[in-house]
Amino acid sequence: MRITLVRHGRTADNHGRIWQGWAGRGLDDVGHDQAARLAQRLTGRDFDRVISSDIQRVVDTASHLNRAVELDPAWREIDVGSWAGRPIPETFEEHRDQFEQMYQGADIRIGGDGESTHEFHDRVVGAFDKLVAEHQDGDEVLVVAHGGVIGSISAELFGSTWPGTPTAPITNTAITTIEITPRGPRLTRLNDGSHLGELPGFAEGRKAEGDRIVTFVRHGQTDGNLEDRWMGHSCNGLNETGHAQADLLGGHLGTQQNLWSSDVQRARETAERIGSPNLTQGLREVYFGSWEGLTNAEVMDRDPDMARRIYQDREDLPRGGDGESWEMLTKRVVGTVDGILDEADGDVTVVSHGSAIRSWLLDAMDLGWESSPRLGLLPNTGYARVIQSPWRWQIFDYGVAPHLGDQPGR
Repeated sequence: MRITLVRHGRTADNHGRIWQGWAGRGLDDVGHDQAARLAQRLTGRDFDRVISSDIQRVVDTASHLNRAVELDPAWREIDVGSWAGRPIPETFEEHRDQFEQMYQGADIRIGGDGESTHEFHDRVVGAFDKLVAEHQDGDEVLVVAHGGVIGSISAELFGSTWPGTPTAPITNTAITTIEITPRGPRLTRLNDGSHLGELPGFAEGRKAEGDRIVTFVRHGQTDGNLEDRWMGHSCNGLNETGHAQADLLGGHLGTQQNLWSSDVQRARETAERIGSPNLTQGLREVYFGSWEGLTNAEVMDRDPDMARRIYQDREDLPRGGDGESWEMLTKRVVGTVDGILDEADGDVTVVSHGSAIRSWLLDAMDLGWESSPRLGLLPNTGYARVIQSPWRWQIFDYGVAPHLGDQPGR
């Protein structure tokens, strides 16, 4: 089951950094253009149900989709009370302490007479859980809502509450995808606004002075990927599709200046399409030890008890008995990236592997192996971008791969 969450298009108040909440105006001209681009992107996608917040800016966005839409107030933005219509920077200066408390997870009533942050979080998570309960495996649902709503659902996945979410504010009309699996919800795509034509830049001043962007790219496809082989440190170059993906990635991202890559062949071949990489063993995939090169079926047949303990019971054991644990992988990758950031000036691009990238991102959220099922695997040559501010990390987007064409899983 897949739930696609979309934020509404831009309004004049968004552009002017004015609180809206349950009030505010409909879309401005830019917002209508964004909604039209969104509708074009979703053409051909079959949804079993389309739900929209009943606030005007969201209704305007949903109207571009040319689909039957259910309006549901449970998906409204947080009620900001007396702050509606006021400039956000002004209220921040007046209530700096409250904002700092909110970012730490405190339950603060917005505007003094609106919803509290925990009331809002509970309402949104309740709406999401209700939606999941109403559907079954294989269903596709589209929800058009607000940035705070999508941020709250993402925060719930990773054990926090809005606005102290580890993810950056959601871009207007950006797409976020959550799959419902036997292990629970899994984020496969976050804040994908590539239909707006703004990649790889950041619109609306998202990148502040002093911020750095780290772009993590997964390597292109290999035969080992298709065969479900546990390659780890094993050398397996790109197949024909992987080479084509890497070429498309190069055309999309262009030449990257501060570029580092795993020294394993599949990553190196990918990185060479977007620049001249600095190679390092520290960015390699998890080492599978005696499982290296085996297929998934062979691992399960050879060591079913160990595989069950690791992948079902979530014990963080060395893979294959003599490989790396998730903790060991994380320590290696985090240390390597820290060293790269100390050495490089400005934005950085890192080409690595699926689990290696996830280990870094989860560590940035103070999470480990037990939470890994909540974050899906990047598609081959897909990427994630992270904003490093002077005071914290925020994941800007994840699972973005517009050069591969838009498919439901992305």
